[in-house]
Amino acid sequence: MKIYISIKVTERQNDEIITKFMNAKNLLESLNFEVINTLNDYSNNNHTLDTHLLKNLNLLLSSEAVYICDDSIDSIETSIEFEIALITGKIIYFESKFIDMDSIKNKYKLYKIKKAIESATGLKFNEYIIKDRHRNLFYAKMLFAHHCFENGIKSRDIANYINRDYSTITYLIRKYNDEIKYNREFKDIAQCVENIIKQDNICDKI
Repeated sequence: MKIYISIKVTERQNDEIITKFMNAKNLLESLNFEVINTLNDYSNNNHTLDTHLLKNLNLLLSSEAVYICDDSIDSIETSIEFEIALITGKIIYFESKFIDMDSIKNKYKLYKIKKAIESATGLKFNEYIIKDRHRNLFYAKMLFAHHCFENGIKSRDIANYINRDYSTITYLIRKYNDEIKYNREFKDIAQCVENIIKQDNICDKI
């Protein structure tokens, strides 16, 4: 997964920026992230907000995730990059919370599952987790529960993600297999989601 490191550059010396960036880069690469290299932006000490944002905006937009350094959170540039990441649906990691590997893996898996379901059905996550028995929404919930479960996410965690109880998740997972057998419409959608997830190698990227 391509990840962009958001770091404060204004009012900082070049060597300080590079050290901070490399520490984050080494950590992320040890976890198999593909770090976007922004070091060319730090070739001199004349770092202004405008030049930094203009040079790095396209790099940020090309990423799937953003890693925010703790000592940069209050900076203007990181605040702007954080807002852009939110608006464009990037996965956001904070340095201080980047210690739970299971949480990191689950967050990435969820991102890929949601994207696959959206690509296959046209439904965004917040559209199908509402309490509505409309067929397409029910299909999407089944797909989400099934693929989360297949990727090792606990049923109780899945229940929390979609605001349902444990028994509902158990039902959705069981119902998925029935629908695959007897519902051609659902089977076609499920196969599409399956193909998208396989193309992304969801289990191997992190």
